[in-house]
Amino acid sequence: MLILTTIGFDEKFIVRSLLRNKVGRGDKMVVFLFEGYEENDKVMNALKSVKNILENVIFDEDFVVEKLPKSDEIDVFLRIRKAIFNNLTGDRQILAILSGGMRPLLITILMALFKTDDAKIIIESEYENFEGHVVYDMSPFKAERNEKWINIIECLMEGDSLRGISRRTGLSLASISRELQRMMKYNLVRPQRSLSRITGYEVTDSGKIYLRLYKDSGVKE
Repeated sequence: MLILTTIGFDEKFIVRSLLRNKVGRGDKMVVFLFEGYEENDKVMNALKSVKNILENVIFDEDFVVEKLPKSDEIDVFLRIRKAIFNNLTGDRQILAILSGGMRPLLITILMALFKTDDAKIIIESEYENFEGHVVYDMSPFKAERNEKWINIIECLMEGDSLRGISRRTGLSLASISRELQRMMKYNLVRPQRSLSRITGYEVTDSGKIYLRLYKDSGVKE
C-alpha cells in the first residue's frame, strides 16, 4: 500500500490513520510538503514524530518526503502525479490521509488522485475535534454513469443470475460479461468462487454507493 499525506502542525491525525490501517513492511509513505518547510519548527517536529513512529514499521527508503516548488498549480499537480506513479506499490492500493497541512495542497493531491487509474484509492480525513473520521473509496466516484451498470447492480442485489440479468435487461451474456469486467476495475462488483471456478458475482459496498450516486439522482447521461 502507498500512503500519501501532508503534514501540518499536528501529527496525531496521521498517526491515528496509520494505526487503523495497520501499516507495515512492504508499504510506502510519501509526504508532500512545499519548499521551505524546514524553516517551520512545528512542521519539522511533526514530520520527525511520524518518521520515528514508522522507523520500525517500514524501511527507511520507503519513507519519502516530496518537496514541491511554490510554482504554478499545474506544475505542482504534475509533480504529485509523478510521485504517485513512481512510488505505487505492487498491490496498487493507495491510502490518502488528507487531514492536515495547507488546503491548496490537499486539493491538488485530491485532483491528482482522480487522474490516477487502475488503483484502489481510499481517502481518510479526521475531524478536527478527534471525534471521528470520514472514509471514501474513490472507485464509485471515478466510475462513469452507465445505465447498463445500474441495471446489472440492481439485478445482482435482487439475487439474479447472469441468465436472469440477461432476461430482465435484454443484454446478451457476452455483453453482461464485458460490462462486469469493466465494473470490476472500479470495484463495483466482485466474483464469487467455488474452488477456482467463478459461480456468480456480488455487489461490493462501492457498487452500492455507485447505485445511490446515479440511480434516480437527476443526473442525465
